[in-house]
Amino acid sequence: MPDRNEPQQQRYSRLAPFYEGLLQRASFGRMADLHRATANALGDLPGGVLVELGCGPGNVSSFLLEKVGDTGTLIGVDLSEPMIARARDRAQRSGFRNARYVCADMLTFRPDTPVDAVVFALSLTLVSDCAACLEHARSLLRPGGKLVVLDSIPDPSRRLANLAIRVKAPLVGANPSAVPLVWARSQLEDLRVEHHMGGIYTVISGRRPGGEA
Repeated sequence: MPDRNEPQQQRYSRLAPFYEGLLQRASFGRMADLHRATANALGDLPGGVLVELGCGPGNVSSFLLEKVGDTGTLIGVDLSEPMIARARDRAQRSGFRNARYVCADMLTFRPDTPVDAVVFALSLTLVSDCAACLEHARSLLRPGGKLVVLDSIPDPSRRLANLAIRVKAPLVGANPSAVPLVWARSQLEDLRVEHHMGGIYTVISGRRPGGEA
């Protein structure tokens, strides 16, 4: 049976050396601002365990590590081995001692420790079933754990933003969808939605029900 992930895996393995440049163009040079907004949506998680699903070359790692501190742990997961190799190289060069990277499918990866937060940074709308990925991410979280999504999410009230989203989507192989926001509204507590760059990018954050905020 063919591997359902093979086309995406091959695509992003080929794109690995150029991926950060593509993101910079797609964000008009403001990718660092978006990564900072994603980390800020987490809040401080000193000593926490944080999983980034679809971590790519680890270009969000420095922002996320600030939130868990020296005693926390960041686990980056990506399906592409070349992406993971670049993330590991970045971590080594930057001296990230509490970050590790795993080549695995975000839909099936399961760490051996409770998770305090899960992040999708421009990775969720790259997969064919983002609702299933969100459900899986929620299953990894402890009660009250935080889920944060950065992505381009269409909104009927933002026509210019929607046009920009459609134009840039082919650059990175994305399939923009309103599913992440619809899912989050029904499944998360303390939901917050932030629009950036006129709505071209959206940061969604909330907590898995059942724990203390």
